[in-house]
Amino acid sequence: MANTTMVEVALTDATSRVVRNLGQLRTNKRDVSRHIGHKAAALVKLAAAAVPIPDSWVLDADAYRSFTASHLPRKHDLKNLIKLSGTRAGDERCARAHRELSRAPLPEHVIEAVQQLWSLVMQHWPAGVTVRPSIATSSANPGPAARYLLTREGLRSVDGVLEAIVALWADSVLSCSVEAFAEADVGAAAVAVVLQETINSEYRGVLTRVFQPGGLSDVQWYLGVEPVGVDQVRRLRLLVPWAEGEGAPAAPPPLQRLRRALQAAGHEQLDEAVEAVATTLGPGAALHFRVGEGTRAGRRIHVVGADDNPQHHPLRGEDQDAGWLEIPLGTGVSPPTRLTQSVFDQVIVAAAQLTLAQQHAKLEGKAAVVARRGARSYLNLDVLLQALVDTPLIAPEEVLAALGGSDRVRRKVAGRAAAHSRRWLRQPNMLAAMVRENLALDSLVARQRRAIETDLRMVTRMDLTLLPNDAIGTTLRSAQALLERTVALWLRLGAALLGSRAALRATIARKLNDAPAQVSYAVAAPRTRSLASAMAEELEKVVAEVRRDAAVRERLAAGATTIDELPDGHLRGMLGTFISSYGDATCSALELSRPRWQEDPRELFALLLLLAHENVPPLVEARRLEAAALADQQLARYEPELSRLERRFVRWLADRIRALLALRTSVDKLVLRALSAVRLVVVDIDRRLVRIDRGMAPGGAFHCSASRLAAALNSGRPELGRVIGMRLTERQLYRRLAPPPLSFEGSPPRGPAPVVARRTLTGLPLSSGVIDGRVRLALGTLPTTMEQGEILVVRAFDAALLALYARAGAVVAAGGGREGVAAEALRELAVVAVGSLGSAVLLLRDGERVRVDGDRGVVERLDEEESPARSRR
Repeated sequence: MANTTMVEVALTDATSRVVRNLGQLRTNKRDVSRHIGHKAAALVKLAAAAVPIPDSWVLDADAYRSFTASHLPRKHDLKNLIKLSGTRAGDERCARAHRELSRAPLPEHVIEAVQQLWSLVMQHWPAGVTVRPSIATSSANPGPAARYLLTREGLRSVDGVLEAIVALWADSVLSCSVEAFAEADVGAAAVAVVLQETINSEYRGVLTRVFQPGGLSDVQWYLGVEPVGVDQVRRLRLLVPWAEGEGAPAAPPPLQRLRRALQAAGHEQLDEAVEAVATTLGPGAALHFRVGEGTRAGRRIHVVGADDNPQHHPLRGEDQDAGWLEIPLGTGVSPPTRLTQSVFDQVIVAAAQLTLAQQHAKLEGKAAVVARRGARSYLNLDVLLQALVDTPLIAPEEVLAALGGSDRVRRKVAGRAAAHSRRWLRQPNMLAAMVRENLALDSLVARQRRAIETDLRMVTRMDLTLLPNDAIGTTLRSAQALLERTVALWLRLGAALLGSRAALRATIARKLNDAPAQVSYAVAAPRTRSLASAMAEELEKVVAEVRRDAAVRERLAAGATTIDELPDGHLRGMLGTFISSYGDATCSALELSRPRWQEDPRELFALLLLLAHENVPPLVEARRLEAAALADQQLARYEPELSRLERRFVRWLADRIRALLALRTSVDKLVLRALSAVRLVVVDIDRRLVRIDRGMAPGGAFHCSASRLAAALNSGRPELGRVIGMRLTERQLYRRLAPPPLSFEGSPPRGPAPVVARRTLTGLPLSSGVIDGRVRLALGTLPTTMEQGEILVVRAFDAALLALYARAGAVVAAGGGREGVAAEALRELAVVAVGSLGSAVLLLRDGERVRVDGDRGVVERLDEEESPARSRR
């Protein structure tokens, strides 16, 4: 197979020392570690093996060293920044270094070299120039360190190329990039730049041996596609075996189109490429290619990049194979802001320790309970289950099902937990503590609720504008402590619910071995309304009025931003009453940067318009009654097999579960109020920072950690402008990256998460029932439209959208566990639901027919000729 012709040009000696043609290089240790970097070296290996790569040149890493040495203050070089990674001083230095490099001019010899290469070569590339990073370091596997150094494609001017080089080098000193270098054990590094001809093709593929997290073979190659022109949340690698014919029937349309585009000649070329690099690249190798128009041989393959063993280093933990679950704080599509992440990292650890202590369990060892990777936080499932290993009645599988996560990760973590030897002598004491804690919760919740409500009133009613800066910092810590107390109370109720459900399941399972694992959820539907269902019921009343009032619908559709902009009348009063009752709610309520409905009702207005689009009668109350009747039927089904004493005990446990659910509803309200209190304080802090630094954009305070905000205000010198500017830049990078899987072992995979195309998707059963219907994707906050009976597919469940879920035939989500607030609300309304499908939900397409089985946790993709939509329970 002939290689792509490398253009031979007569560069001056000065230019040839700065930029070099990759087709004329040979790899050796010195080149890899000092000059061209690992990505460029991988391309050189491919070119030497006659693999076709586009015309590519490399800007020497010495140019990066010269650039940074000229413009960075003392001790702000990458080596020193890596040493300070994760510290407050390190963040401040990274922010200063990023600002200096972003504004600095490139060295004259670099500008001259790029300009000469442009005039002789790059200006003739029809689709423009691609600028790729290439890490130059002696580390054996620096690939994961480059995850925040993004490639820029299609640059059509020399100025654009020069700006992209500056932006790439400036991004190398962002705190997220520096943390990635530290995690990869890179002590010092430089960034070479690959200047490559852009291959303009709608067919963008990948051949990979990456097997994490889908359990794929590390021997066989897989074909994937990277779609163009779609929302970032859908940019996942959809994989099928590369061997001809394997997995073809289950391949989604993008992969089918890529297979057709490759045709016979393309398959042969890629087969030769795989054979050429089978031993050259590591076991996790990935080849990124484009399919472009060729000549006689049909379409031509261009390998534009290669990763050599592209695996991340594990998150912090004693066990390299520890299971991790993302803490769902963001909006599903966007990760949480730094403020939200910092608050909940502390809140969750403290609340978990307190809850475990009440059960006579404790976290042991030095492994992290919560670890951070970039903009996301993860819970260490192995550490949590190790603390609960001696807990009577509650099996590891039940704890993991309550939390969620992929089926594969849950099985592995549960298997490791089961292998730990139980200390049976502790179990009587733990069981007694669990019973005492359960029975004492009624009075405990009443006392703590009163105390928390009193403290919340003090925070929310004080005039924050009168407080000095140091006092507002103290108020922020007090509001955070209130949130911590409220979440701890919520978790204690959750632990009591889990224990009661385990006892109910164990009692029934003693006589009925075939009872499903979620039997305790099926027979104990709540009798009182949860916060989510009460809000959904009231919202339906408002929707009915919106449907009747054309003037209000017109104002909402025109983009009304406040209630005052709506016409006077009964509906305006109804909306005011609704917001006064539920104004602390919002979609993705745990994200502190999102305005509550009482602050900004535009999100609520959009929901009203969506619900008013179709003339559907109120459903919430009818569904609640249906769910209660189904629970009674389930209980009557099992009772004949139980003794009289067992029947009485089962009924008592069911009533106890309902009582605990009612208590948790009251705490749900407190959690929303505590979140609003923290947000209220941060909004005031943000106003102060904007007044001090006029160049800072509003909302910047949400991109600093809570401890940094408090410390800066207490010091009297809140100089946060540079750090906040860096955080905003990092957030733009995070949004451009495909989200990692919600759960994994050891470390998240590098790049988009691999998804094996298949007909049947398996997740976690959350709400019973089986139903057929057409898919409606809602991977943002809301779908564009919604018809009654459609299968709503979301990235994350959201209790604020229960009125929308009540219209769906079923709801399917990438994440979610059985003890989530939204999952409980779905069961309360008997809405069929399956959660924890992971990135597999992105295989589903708008309008395709599926069957959702909420009893088994299965979503089956149907052919059009199969039976019409139906529902059965």
